[in-house]
Amino acid sequence: MLQLQGLISERRQWSPVLADPDCVIGTAMPQLLIATGISWPRLRARAKQLAREADKTLVTVRFAALVGESWRGSDREINRLFSHPAKRDAVVVIRSADALLAAPESPRFSYLLERIAAHRGKVILDARMKPTSLAGFSRFDIEFIAID
Repeated sequence: MLQLQGLISERRQWSPVLADPDCVIGTAMPQLLIATGISWPRLRARAKQLAREADKTLVTVRFAALVGESWRGSDREINRLFSHPAKRDAVVVIRSADALLAAPESPRFSYLLERIAAHRGKVILDARMKPTSLAGFSRFDIEFIAID
């Protein structure tokens, strides 16, 4: 296990700005699952299955609740989600994350992406559209979810 201070993967370089002293990770990049065009009941069932298989807690939050109109309020909500001891390695589903997928390099979303990168569990972004570019997600091991 390595302390989070910058990690070089064989596939991509990953060096998050956020260094949470309680975050200890293995040699893999943080996993980000992107679900597009999947109904909420089907995605929720898949997320519950992932959490159950990993013996983790499932946490669901709406994107608008995390990134509100106020920067200070956004930081508080993001910290509340990712800093709570019971949620530190949970499977997190962020619903209605279309704005994040459309503009991941926006400074408005940078803190959220840093916290997602430092998160020990899986994070699932639920959206109606596919990302226009994956450049803003280069620090993640991305997997697209398709439920048949």
